[in-house]
Amino acid sequence: MKYTVEKIMWWKPCYTLERVKELVGDGLDAVELAHLDIPPKDRVWVLIRMLYDTCNEDAVISFAGNCALRAYYLSSYAFACTYNGDVIEADAEAFATAELAFDVSFSYDDLISERQWQIDYLVAAIEGTR
Repeated sequence: MKYTVEKIMWWKPCYTLERVKELVGDGLDAVELAHLDIPPKDRVWVLIRMLYDTCNEDAVISFAGNCALRAYYLSSYAFACTYNGDVIEADAEAFATAELAFDVSFSYDDLISERQWQIDYLVAAIEGTR
């Protein structure tokens, strides 16, 4: 499904009408929007609205739950690894169960990787492959 300037403007983005026209042209689908040359947080913003529009509220809630779970395990794991060098066994097990693989030290690149996971998740959900 192609998303037009009118539809995106209806969501009240922070971009001007002129900028949205420049980015979207005659319309873009989820994959095309996911690859726009705009900040990743803005791509996530529009993809969340597309997900809600394409699927339903439950799909958005599922996405939010997955993000929260990943953030919890990421922060718990980072805390456990830095707290006196001891990893709390329960957190380590939960972390492994969630199949998340993060390094103990977190960088800007790690945050970008997580944002990319969000974008990939949303595109797959919109396209019905998740």
